[in-house]
Amino acid sequence: MFEVPESWAFLSDTNAAVSGGRRLVVYSDATNSDTNVFLLITPVRGDYTQLGSFGTLDAVQDTIVPRGPDIQSEVIASSSSAGRYNYEYTVQVPNQPKRHLRTIFTLMSDNIVTFNAQAREEDYTSDVATVLRDIAATFSTTKLSAA
Repeated sequence: MFEVPESWAFLSDTNAAVSGGRRLVVYSDATNSDTNVFLLITPVRGDYTQLGSFGTLDAVQDTIVPRGPDIQSEVIASSSSAGRYNYEYTVQVPNQPKRHLRTIFTLMSDNIVTFNAQAREEDYTSDVATVLRDIAATFSTTKLSAA
């Protein structure tokens, strides 16, 4: 799973109640719900046994980072390590505030596990960046399988 500051609010744990047997766990900063983290676990067929089954780092990035005629996105960093793909990027969708996101994409058993931490770009101060980076650093599928 992952660890959040004590002051953060627990918003949801669907525990397989989302369509298709998916599980969604959401926490947010108690003072600003636009600063939040979520974990989405999605069942996949058993033949997807390796991260590479979904494509290269760049191919998965093209799926995770929104693109489109009216969408502005910028990848700040991407890397592959320890069986996971890591992305940091910004997204500006029409009529929405620009957002700064960190996404980890990995596999656990027969599931895709997506961890996401995000804040409005205008709120993405060095303090918020540190908190989101620290939360992301605690993310572990080992902790998840024990939960």
